[in-house]
Amino acid sequence: MKKLLLTVLVGLLIFALAGCGGDITDDATTDEAAKIDVTTMTAGDIMMQFQDAGFPLGEIVVYTEDTDTNSLLGRPDQYTSKASFSDSRIEQPEASIEGEDAVMIGGTVEVFENADDATARKEYIESVTSGMSVLVQYMYQYENVLIRIDGDLTPTQAAQYEAGLNGLAAGEAPIFSE
Repeated sequence: MKKLLLTVLVGLLIFALAGCGGDITDDATTDEAAKIDVTTMTAGDIMMQFQDAGFPLGEIVVYTEDTDTNSLLGRPDQYTSKASFSDSRIEQPEASIEGEDAVMIGGTVEVFENADDATARKEYIESVTSGMSVLVQYMYQYENVLIRIDGDLTPTQAAQYEAGLNGLAAGEAPIFSE
């Protein structure tokens, strides 16, 4: 009798454990599908993620082919989307911060077709601004995404944007913390 009872209990235990296995696989599939893929986002999408996370963003301008002051948007080997933003912790110039004449102290997000184009843009900007302290920027790249932060922000403030990009790169929503 004890052997029968033990056999039944062991059988139930095995059945219960086997039933749990399917749920773990389903959860892992669901979690994987919910991950963020920053490499497929536009610059506007990235700005929305930062805004939703509570980053101190003021004005945001998402450029089009007609409003891109550099006239690079959509050109071969250039960014496929671009957005600029002001950081509300920094006093902004009195000039207009709307449209083509946008004057903002904060940063820019540029998204490229591939990582090589983003790297080429980063290296070009570094070569042009080298030795000109007034033009120095913090630049953070993850694959095809380049974030450029104005040198007017402190290293700590700029690092918050880097951490936000790293969060997106890890497939998670960015987190802002002061």
